[in-house]
Amino acid sequence: APWEAVSILKEKAHCSWLTSVHQLFSQIGSANEVPQCANPLSAFYVLDPANNLAATQNRLAPVVGKVRSWKGVRGRAPGEEQVAAVIAQSDFFIYLGHGDGSRYLSRTRIRKSICKSAVFLMG
Repeated sequence: APWEAVSILKEKAHCSWLTSVHQLFSQIGSANEVPQCANPLSAFYVLDPANNLAATQNRLAPVVGKVRSWKGVRGRAPGEEQVAAVIAQSDFFIYLGHGDGSRYLSRTRIRKSICKSAVFLMG
């Protein structure tokens, strides 16, 4: 099922489909005003956590590296405690890898967690 149809997201969050990271940056860049409730400098990314997408890493590492305040991991999996802390503290959580990233934070933990982050899943 598409993410928009997942029951936990329908209950607690707005979920939209974007076809690419380029569409995201295009939409942000063309906006007249970025909402002040989310700080675009407060982000954490997970880029290729399985370390099997070399071309993706090569293409997107410079993109996520442009914003010096963004923190993240490349080519390795984050720990569950790290992900839980990040979604509670950062304004954005960006996942760029295979699948949905649920192996790094269980559904049970997600339900019990405080989530401050707008989450972008690109898997």
